[in-house]
Amino acid sequence: MRLSCNHLNLQPIPTSAYPTPAKRPAYSVLDKSKIKSVFGVDAKDWKESLIKVK
Repeated sequence: MRLSCNHLNLQPIPTSAYPTPAKRPAYSVLDKSKIKSVFGVDAKDWKESLIKVK
């Protein structure tokens, strides 16, 4: 499988331009400790996982 995004024109927007009903923290990261302790799965960083898809 190969991903090709040459045709996409993505533009960053500030959070204020995309209002949501729930308040979101300014900075948050996914805590992967539970999946590791319960299932023994070591979830890799998303960037590392994305490289494997390319």
